This record gives sequence, structure tokens and C-alpha cells, in this order.
Amino acid sequence: MSIKLPTSRIANAQPSDLILQYITIGKKIIEIWSQAKFNKDRKVNDTVATIIRDCNGILGCGGNFKNGCLYRESVLDEIWTPRGDEQVICDHAIPVSELVRMYKEDNIQIEELIFYPVVRISQVANDNLTKKGFAKRGFDPNLPLLRYSKIDLKIKTHFGEEIDPKTWTIEQHTDLVRNTPELKIIIDTLRGGLLT
Repeated sequence: MSIKLPTSRIANAQPSDLILQYITIGKKIIEIWSQAKFNKDRKVNDTVATIIRDCNGILGCGGNFKNGCLYRESVLDEIWTPRGDEQVICDHAIPVSELVRMYKEDNIQIEELIFYPVVRISQVANDNLTKKGFAKRGFDPNLPLLRYSKIDLKIKTHFGEEIDPKTWTIEQHTDLVRNTPELKIIIDTLRGGLLT
């Protein structure tokens, strides 16, 4: 199975157009806040985080639409429906606060960070991550799914391949993104330096 991107209610607006708009406007807001005398860091951080979350929403990784996640907890249905019994969330494998840090300190572009792994997991698994102290720690940017191994969570890709979160690398994730047909037009639209 592959992913399913939500359709926009805005006439003629493709996901790639919306993402490009969010990133373009967001970068202008970041530039403005970067000149502020007060609250500069907090406002820049908030803006970067908002861009990432908004773009993930357009990619179907959050809110009322969760079928854009490239990964899911193995016990979950392939297709999520809001009327289903499953209580699920879309969890950033690497916390958004760390993605913001990577943007600011490691110079990783937002165009790349929006494609970092988001995993559809059960509310029970999310609660377990929190209870065991791995909601915001235990991650490694080079092994982006590592923190799920801390609670023995089994993960599948959207193609149905069971993967080992302890050994799944960012390079393997990048290959998965590139090999997902639904993301091709978005990647092509953002091509100016993405995933090179």
C-alpha cells in the first residue's frame, strides 16, 4: 500500500502548491522575527515548528487525516478511518523541537525537515513512550526511529515492510521518501536544494 494525501478544499490547490506557499511565507516571517529585539528566538522557533507541522498536515500526517504517514505501528490497520475504533496519533519520530534545532544549528532546510519521519501509532503506544520517558528523548537523527525500539514497538513502512527501528537509518528513510510516488511532485516543486 502507498500513502494517501488529503485533497485540498481550495480550488486548484495541490499539496505541493500549499506546501510551497507555507514555506515561502514562513521564511519571510522568520526573516522578520530574526530582526526583532525581544522574543526573537522564541518567535523564530515557533514559526519553524508551525511550518513543519502545517506541511506535515498537508502531507496527511496529522489532524483529521493520518494516511500520509510513511510508517505505522505494525498492529494498526493499513488505512486509518476517523470512524474506526483505533485511537491513533501521528508522532514525529524526531521531536519537532529537535527539528527546529537542526534547522537553526545544523542548517538543515525546512524543505527537507518536512519529510522527516512521522509515524502513525496507537494512543496506547504514545502513552507508553511518555510513561517511560521517551516522548522527547531517546532519538538519534541518524537512526530516526530509534526511540520506538525503547518500548519494543514494531513498525512497518507504508509499503508493508517490517523494519527494525534500532537499525533503520536516515539514508533508508530518505530512499523511502524518494521512492514514494505520491511525494514526487512535491519534491520536484521544492527541488531547490532538497535531499541532494
